[in-house]
Amino acid sequence: MQIRDLCCAVLAAAFAGAGAAVSAATDPFLDARAAFQQGDAARLDARAAELKDHPLWPYVRHWQLRMRIDVLDDATVRTFLDEHDGTLIGDRMRADWLRQLAKRQRWQDYLAEYPKLTTEDTELGCVSLRARIAPGGAAGRGS
Repeated sequence: MQIRDLCCAVLAAAFAGAGAAVSAATDPFLDARAAFQQGDAARLDARAAELKDHPLWPYVRHWQLRMRIDVLDDATVRTFLDEHDGTLIGDRMRADWLRQLAKRQRWQDYLAEYPKLTTEDTELGCVSLRARIAPGGAAGRGS
């Protein structure tokens, strides 16, 4: 189990109430997480509707966006990044979006967004070098 998964589970358990047994079957947040991990967008969306006021709502929204990242428009991503700027979940979304920008070979957008990433990511650092030399990147533009 990864640390972030453990943290999410611990936080969900804390918010579920002391002494209560928490499982995906009884906790909407954990069920939303399970739906995300299983690629079940319909179940995730159903649980998301129940969790809009939950303290961990940003994670649920991030999972929804990640499941649709191949078709997301810039405005949707920008709204999430602006609302969660300076947070871990905002930075995770930024890293996911950077990977998508690289996949789409949108190098200028990648180079504009990459400096805003606050967590170190070796893969994205290497991609930023690739972006600089790509046609349309900083070096590819002649700058």
